[in-house]
Amino acid sequence: DDNKLTFGDGNDLQIWHENTVGSHINNSHLKLYINSYTGVVLKHNTAARLETTATGVNVLGAFTVDGTALSAAPEITATADGAITAEDACIISSAGEVSKVVGYSAATGSVTAIDSTSNTVQTAYDPVSGKVLLMMRESYGISGIIATISGTTVTLGTKVTLNTSGQDPSGAAFYNNTFVIAYRESGCKARACTVSGTAITVGSEVTVDTTDSNTYDQCVVYDSASSKYVIFWRNQSTTSTSSRYIVGSVSGSTLSFGGGWGTAVSTYRPFRDVKAIELKSKGRICLIWGDEGNPYYPTARIGTVSGNAVTWGAETVLGNYTVQNSSVAAAWDDDNDRGFFALRRATDGDIFGKAFSINTSNNSITLGSEVNPVSGGVAAYVNAVYNSADGKFYLYYIAGGPSTDQGYVRYKPLTVNSSLGVSIGTQSGNLSSNNRSYNSTEAARTTEYIGGSGIITSWRDIVGGRNCRVDRFAGTNMSLGAPFIGFAASSVSDNQTCTVKVVGNTTTKSSLTSGATYYVQDDGTLATTADTVDMKAGIALSATKLLINY
Repeated sequence: DDNKLTFGDGNDLQIWHENTVGSHINNSHLKLYINSYTGVVLKHNTAARLETTATGVNVLGAFTVDGTALSAAPEITATADGAITAEDACIISSAGEVSKVVGYSAATGSVTAIDSTSNTVQTAYDPVSGKVLLMMRESYGISGIIATISGTTVTLGTKVTLNTSGQDPSGAAFYNNTFVIAYRESGCKARACTVSGTAITVGSEVTVDTTDSNTYDQCVVYDSASSKYVIFWRNQSTTSTSSRYIVGSVSGSTLSFGGGWGTAVSTYRPFRDVKAIELKSKGRICLIWGDEGNPYYPTARIGTVSGNAVTWGAETVLGNYTVQNSSVAAAWDDDNDRGFFALRRATDGDIFGKAFSINTSNNSITLGSEVNPVSGGVAAYVNAVYNSADGKFYLYYIAGGPSTDQGYVRYKPLTVNSSLGVSIGTQSGNLSSNNRSYNSTEAARTTEYIGGSGIITSWRDIVGGRNCRVDRFAGTNMSLGAPFIGFAASSVSDNQTCTVKVVGNTTTKSSLTSGATYYVQDDGTLATTADTVDMKAGIALSATKLLINY
C-alpha cells in the first residue's frame, strides 16, 4: 500500500493504492479515485465532476452535449404555427411546427350562393393556404373561383375562365397555391394555375391524350411524397389501355410530363365514376372506381408514385353489386392509418361501405365488414371526408327515396375503430335550402375537409344556381398525429421560434391538487380525467407546479 507507480519525465501519471481509502489514478489535471464502498470519483484538478452512487451517477457542474449545455429543465424549439401564449399546452404537427391546443365548437353554416347558373360545381382544398377552388362547368367551358373561409363564412373571389372549350368530365387538385385541372377537350387536356390571394393565373393548355376525342372521368390527385400531380382519364378508343394515368410536375404555372401515360387498370375494364385520394401518412395514393368490365362492381387499388410512374397493388373488388353515377368515394385518416370506402348501390340507391387499411410492402388492401350507413335511397351523388378534429368520417349525399326527402343535401358521420369496425352516427338535417339539389358529375369531388373541424360541400340547384356551405363540428386540433408535447416557455407570434418545455420540465398552473395526474383537455385546459383525445400532461407537484410527464 501507498507505493506509487509513476510514468513520464515529470511523473505525470501516477497510480497507487492507499490503505483503507481506495485507489488513485492521477494524470496531470485529471484524477480518478476508486473506493469499493463509496464508489468512483472523477476530478478535474481538485474539483469533483462525476461520481457514482448506489442509485446511479451524479454530475457535478455543467453537462454539455456537443458543446451545448444540457438543461436540467428540458426544452425544444420549433416554428410557431399561429400565436402562442406562455404556458399554453402545445402540439407538434407532422411538418415539425408547434401550435397551441385549440378546441372547436360546433357551428351551423348557411347556404352561400356562388352564382345563378344551374350547372355542375366541384371543390378542391389547398391544405397549405387554406383556400378552396370552386370549379364549374359553363356553357363556354370551365371557370374557377377561389374562396376563403372564416368560421362558417365563405368569401368568394372573382370568377376566372380556366378554359373556353373543354368541359366536364373534369377534375382538379390544389396544393400550396397551385392547382392542376384536367378536362375533356378533343381528348384529354390539362392546365396548371397559380393563386395569389384570390386571383388566378391560368397556365398554358397541355395535351395529355388525343387518341380518343371523347375521353371521360378526368380526375386529379396531388401526391405529397413525390410532389407530383397524377391525372386519370378513360380512353375509349382501344380495348387494352382504356383506363389511363400520367404523372406531372408543375413549375410556376407550367405543367410538364417526364414520361408517357400508364395503365391504371390491368385489363380492358374501363373505369367509371373514378376518384383518387392521397393517403399522406403512408406515402400512397388510392384509386376507386366502378368497373365497367366487371358489371360496374366498385373496385380500388393502392399506388406508389415514383418518378414518372405509379407502382400499383392488386385490384380489390369492394362489393358484388353495381354502382353507377357519381357513386363511389373514399376518405383516409392520417392519424390512425385507416380509411372508408363509400359505395352507392345502383339497384336501390342505398349507401354501403367498408373500412380499410393498407399494407405498404405490397400496396394491398384489407377490408372490414360491410355496413349500410344510409338506406331508403340516395340520389346520384356521394362523397366522403375525414374530420381529424373529431375523429369521424362524414358521408355527404343528396337524398333520394320518398318525395319529401328527395333533393336535399345531407351528411351522416361514422367512426372506425382499430379493428376496422364501423359505428354509424345520426343523420343530419337538410343542409340545402330546398329540395332541388343535384350534382352528377362522374369523377368530381364536391366535399372537402378544410381544417379547424370544418367541412365544405357544394352542389347545384337544378333551378336556381350553384351553392356551397361550411359546417363546423365540435373537436380539437390535438390528435395522435398531432400530439401534445409540452407547454410554451414564453409568448410568441405566428412564425416565430417557440420554446416548449417538455417531459421532465415543469409548468406553472393554478388550483392543482398535489399528487394528482392531469390530462390535456380538447381545448388545452387541464383536468384529472382524459377528454376525447387521451393525452396525459403530468403530475402536480404542488397547487401551482406540474411536472410534465406523458
